Amino acid sequence: MSLQTGTENGLQAQYFSGVDLNPASVVLSRIDPTVDFRWGNSAPDSSISNTNFSARWTGQVQAKSSGVYTFATSSDDGIRLWVDGKQLINNWSDHPEAHDQGDINLVAGQKYDIKLEYYQRTGKATVQLFWNSPGMAREIIPQSQLYANSIPSPVPTPILGNGDGLAAQYFNDKTLGNLALSRVDSTVNFDWQNGSPAAGMNSDNFSARWTGQVQAKYSEAYTFTTNSDDGVRLWVDGKQLINNWTDHALTEDKGTINLIAGQKYDIKLEYYENAGRAALQLMWSSAHQAQEIVPQSQLFSAGIPSSIPIPTPIVTFDLAFHDSDPGVPNDAHPDGVPQDYSWYHSAAQPGWMNGPRTDWHAATAWGQVYAVEGWHPEQAPNTRVQLRDDQLWILSKSSGKWTEAQPPGIQGGAFRSDFGNNGSTGVTTKDETNNGGGLSVTAGNGFNYHFWPGARATIDPTDIAGVYSVFQARLVTDDVTKPDDRAQARYIASGGADYWRSTTAAWASDWSNNGGINGGRFKTVDSDWKTYSMQTLTADQMAANPPPVKERIT
Repeated sequence: MSLQTGTENGLQAQYFSGVDLNPASVVLSRIDPTVDFRWGNSAPDSSISNTNFSARWTGQVQAKSSGVYTFATSSDDGIRLWVDGKQLINNWSDHPEAHDQGDINLVAGQKYDIKLEYYQRTGKATVQLFWNSPGMAREIIPQSQLYANSIPSPVPTPILGNGDGLAAQYFNDKTLGNLALSRVDSTVNFDWQNGSPAAGMNSDNFSARWTGQVQAKYSEAYTFTTNSDDGVRLWVDGKQLINNWTDHALTEDKGTINLIAGQKYDIKLEYYENAGRAALQLMWSSAHQAQEIVPQSQLFSAGIPSSIPIPTPIVTFDLAFHDSDPGVPNDAHPDGVPQDYSWYHSAAQPGWMNGPRTDWHAATAWGQVYAVEGWHPEQAPNTRVQLRDDQLWILSKSSGKWTEAQPPGIQGGAFRSDFGNNGSTGVTTKDETNNGGGLSVTAGNGFNYHFWPGARATIDPTDIAGVYSVFQARLVTDDVTKPDDRAQARYIASGGADYWRSTTAAWASDWSNNGGINGGRFKTVDSDWKTYSMQTLTADQMAANPPPVKERIT
């Protein structure tokens, strides 16, 4: 058989923010030599999120020989394939890794239009494109048989807003504490020289905070730039882009973040002046935007009346709020959990955070107890883990207030350590009502103890600005007449929360009925009560508006 081998370069790839292939949300265009990607929990590129993205590959495919070809895909999640205008595969759904295929007659040496579309929701990301025919074993379609179509990069139309500026607060000290003035500033473009921002304000030793939202003109990476004398800090969408909180002469600082055109993002800018010249400018730039002062049209004071001060962050708040900081290592590794699981090493990769699917109307806090890797409960047979007060709090977008969505409680079961097939087994729990509350359990030898407060909470998926879950745990002895072996015990615990389709929806293996919100890191359990928490907000946001949790300490 004579095989017709081409010499081409691959397929034209476009990657989109979001799962709907929105042309306004292209974040990356490139030539991919083949479609053979197993990204796992990583992203296709540093410019793309590892969740909620989509991709399209287009061009032509050249047959090596004449006959019936079977085109096959391996995907997690949605996949669609067209060859010569015929749709061969259509599995446009959230699903674990699945294999799909379709057949078509091709002629040797002839080129056919091909289009492959894919989206990734959450979890592991996989997309591969194979073919085979009589006399040719299945293989990834090679680069030599793929011809990329050139896609001109269109000049996007900017989305212009109608903003009023940012809510500004000025303080007669350097610590954002002694409020002297509130107003709305149309932009941040100030060079006060040796003067003060306003009558009644200091000319030295003052500080300021601007808050609100910023609206992107284009879907692309933005570089925010400040020009300051003295200290400056900037957060966009909860991410700190700039932190130069020092006395310094006029200095330029930069930070970059991906934004979507038309979408509004929370922004906070803080500044202090020590002595001498006082100046601050806030600028931005992107691939289609020359550097400029961020204009008033793209800044929104978020309806904050200038007469109402924003709460000053609490300096001494519970450090448990930091438990789920991304990248903070676990105190130890959980036993029985594969090393390639994101939460084996540190806090779980964020899931749906504050943006659940609009058809999900329930949520629940959860927690889990594990033996430390390599340790077994028989090594401390008289020790148990006491758990109490697992609870869920939701921050409303519309009111700015926290609501206790689930009252404190504990119920659950022993599940396989890796949650494979959602397998569970019986577990002996002990009522601890007369010993501080809740219940106590053990874990290990292939099983954890996974728990939740009780009935799921009903939520409005469009009105979530923050989620916080928390519980308490400590080590207790099982029988006070036997030796206290708590010093030999090695348990860890962590908390998190999930969204659900409804308060009664069953768990589904394709994750169509629920999805993770976020997960906290594992901390050691010892003989004193400790909190184990998860939040979807930054530490600064939690400090400025913490949920009114009343935690027992004895």
